[in-house]
Amino acid sequence: MKRFTELLKEMGLSDRVAQTMSREVVLKAKKKLRPKGLRTALVTIEDSYRHNGRIRLFIKPGSKATPDSILSRFLQGKKGYPNFETFEIHEAFGLVSSTKIFHCEVKQKPIRSTKVRTSEEEIRYVASQMSKEQREDLIKKLQKSLIVE
Repeated sequence: MKRFTELLKEMGLSDRVAQTMSREVVLKAKKKLRPKGLRTALVTIEDSYRHNGRIRLFIKPGSKATPDSILSRFLQGKKGYPNFETFEIHEAFGLVSSTKIFHCEVKQKPIRSTKVRTSEEEIRYVASQMSKEQREDLIKKLQKSLIVE
């Protein structure tokens, strides 16, 4: 049995044209054989949270869902995962042209600044922690000590 390219060559087509035509026919045949219900998902989720704290979302054009709605639905009922609010979503550029890719990473907790208080600020802070009676008592003692001197 002769191959399709050889049959096209015998019909008088050049080698290159015969090969491209046979390729197109094969691709069309494969598409016809593929079941219609088999479609690729609009949203795919790559979960590598346990390894590097990141969940990656691949959203194809045509999907009406937003990254935050997808992530919140994905995290519902998952044990060992933080809340949806603790994730920061940023888009990754230039990886695949048609698909939008979003990196969802756990937000870093802001580091508290260790600002040194002046003596006035320290006194105000300590006074704010006291009850009203204690504050009044402290003010009276301070006034007496200032009058004596």
